[in-house]
Amino acid sequence: MTTEPVTAPARVRELRPDIQALRALACLSIVIYHLWPLRLTGGYVGVDVFFVISGFLITAHLLREVATTNSIRLGSFWSRRARRLLPASLLVLAVTAVGIFAFVPMAHWTRFFSEIAASAFYVENWALYGSSTDYWSIGAAASPVQHYWSLSVEEQFYIVWPLLILLAWRFRAGRTRMLAIVLTVVSVLSFAYCVYETATAREAAYFVTPARVWEFGAGALLSIAASKATRIGSEQLRTIVAWLGWAALAVTLVTFNDTTFFPGYTAVLPVLGTAAVIWSANPRTAWAPTALSSWRPIQFAGDVSYSMYLWHWPLIVIIPFITLAPLTTTIKVAILVATPILGWATKRYVEDPARKAPRLAGRGPRRSLVLSAVGMLVITAIAGTGFTVAVAQPSIETQQSQGAKALAACFGAPAMVTPSCDGIDDTGTLYPAPGQALTDVPTRIQCAGKLGETTPICELGSRAPDAMRIALVGNSHAEVMLEALASTPLKENNWSVDTFIGRDGISRWSDATKFPEVQQHILDGPAYDVILVSYDRGNSVPTGGVDSRLADIQKVWKPAIDRGSLVIAVADNPRVTDEAIECTVRATTPQDAAPCGVSRDVAYQWNDPLVDAVKTTPGSALLDLGKFYCTATWCPTVIGNVIVYRDNNHLTATYAKTIAPYLVSEMKKIIAAHPTTPAP
Repeated sequence: MTTEPVTAPARVRELRPDIQALRALACLSIVIYHLWPLRLTGGYVGVDVFFVISGFLITAHLLREVATTNSIRLGSFWSRRARRLLPASLLVLAVTAVGIFAFVPMAHWTRFFSEIAASAFYVENWALYGSSTDYWSIGAAASPVQHYWSLSVEEQFYIVWPLLILLAWRFRAGRTRMLAIVLTVVSVLSFAYCVYETATAREAAYFVTPARVWEFGAGALLSIAASKATRIGSEQLRTIVAWLGWAALAVTLVTFNDTTFFPGYTAVLPVLGTAAVIWSANPRTAWAPTALSSWRPIQFAGDVSYSMYLWHWPLIVIIPFITLAPLTTTIKVAILVATPILGWATKRYVEDPARKAPRLAGRGPRRSLVLSAVGMLVITAIAGTGFTVAVAQPSIETQQSQGAKALAACFGAPAMVTPSCDGIDDTGTLYPAPGQALTDVPTRIQCAGKLGETTPICELGSRAPDAMRIALVGNSHAEVMLEALASTPLKENNWSVDTFIGRDGISRWSDATKFPEVQQHILDGPAYDVILVSYDRGNSVPTGGVDSRLADIQKVWKPAIDRGSLVIAVADNPRVTDEAIECTVRATTPQDAAPCGVSRDVAYQWNDPLVDAVKTTPGSALLDLGKFYCTATWCPTVIGNVIVYRDNNHLTATYAKTIAPYLVSEMKKIIAAHPTTPAP
């Protein structure tokens, strides 16, 4: 077995014009996408461009060091990365925290400040994964530091990658071939995982580090190839490859969108496009893109791209809280102009001084790493203060008890049907407090599961042999119905409730193609007396339109009905707007919240397939609680001093509990009118 000579690879200059141009493209595409998502639908691939660049440059640096010294000074490497990245990122986190304290309603504080803390320690991507955040549906629900997910992935790469390279290098001393093999295996496994996760759990594939490693790996393998030869191919060939790389990136920017299978195999196109531009290495033919990529404004954008990326998203998220209105075109243009200015100022007065300061750069890694840790802890302390203030209120359960005692029969839903409630004092307290409304979720959230669970997740109420057996099936809207049912005396009614609730945005039963096991379980065992179904009206089919979901619903209902089960479909609650929610959480009294509702036409503009299914399916019945949400013309967001919605389509748990008696009463009426004899 021979030993390959250890030779230091050629130095890769960090400020190559083509790489700076790639940085400019990546950053500007992300900013434009976030400002005008329908104009540059694939702008999110800018993150993938950054990942490939990082893999190329960092691996080239580490490879040069390990080939020269047969080791990597990990402390020095990590301290340089810290001086380069942390001062600007911590500054933006601090300014963002101040903006939240000053302008954002307390209802958002718990999530926003918890994400600031996660971002300070570069685990924001895992925090978003844990909360099942959908990148393509962020909208008004996004935190002002959500974009730190990609920085978190980068930092995790910087921690693990040098260890992997050092381990691979020492496994067979001096063998770049072994290093290439190890990085290839890691990248292939990561790519396979990415494709699998994109197909099964898209949010996970987008945010989690293992699904993104292969993009860094592509750049890393390119740097290894570059270390073996300073220049490959003729100038003409490299010019063609450069144009093909830029063309591939252009295609992804204008053709990819939120429905693209991404970041699965489709991410290969922007990754290869970026690699092609880097590989071509500024060809010198007259028709090469080198002159364009070297244009001074493009180089400037690449130079300040990191700070631009940091600043743009907090501006986009926080400014609407200041103006109390969605971003207008004028404000979007102002953000587009302000972002590079802030980026330049941050680089000039924060990034560069911190990176080059003799007291840091010349004193070994310990001081830089200690100061970085202190900065991270300070930001976390600021975030912890905001989080603590937000949660330092009476528990929601205590508020529910206080509200029910203070308002009696006029607390929540009863106020809609009790004439004597018209004259109640509307200057009183809101329940729950606006600062907690967005987190007023069902207390029995553990009774909802995820894909693959095929048996009842919870079995509630009476277990007596003669109990009325009820199956509650649906998605997160069924969780709200469960909150209502669970607050009633199920045992006294001799009701037994099994839950089949999927927290995945899709009804667990009404789509048999996705949940055949659930369907089979409902049909195989003793038939249920009642199957209580809840569904999400969604926002894709206008009311009165042809709803493609109807056929699936009828398909799964009929076998259960044929066995003697009564299907009771709960008409979905109306939907309000994000603006109505923001208006509500800013209110301090019911009177303040009075203008925050929406018209009935807006609230019911989307079709509820369950209503149509009942009309065409014998053996089913509709339970409509619409009178507890809207008048003939208006759907308020506060009823009987209770905040009705925690977002634009989910009820607060507090309001759901006030509906409970009416839900049970209507169920009893329907059951009495539709006697059934389920098959054993």
